[in-house]
Amino acid sequence: TGPRNAPEGRPQMLVSRGHDTCRICDVSQPSGTMHCEFCNVCIEGWDHHCPWTSKCVGGANMGKFKAFVAIDTICLMFVSVMAVFGQDEILNGS
Repeated sequence: TGPRNAPEGRPQMLVSRGHDTCRICDVSQPSGTMHCEFCNVCIEGWDHHCPWTSKCVGGANMGKFKAFVAIDTICLMFVSVMAVFGQDEILNGS
């Protein structure tokens, strides 16, 4: 059996070549569109489904997703530095 909600004989995780109709949503899919089995919608420029945001990442929100990842990375680096060197040493210069 295939992914959830997928019709028999056709995997759900296929990128459209521009002339397909989604068999689940029954909409015409432009090239690069894919049906997300988690969100149960077709996403143009689909890249992946992000478990951290519970959203699909695709053409329309790729910039926001990259900003989210960059900010998270900066925060992680800051917390790591604080954990290694200690808050007092950084703030007081000792």
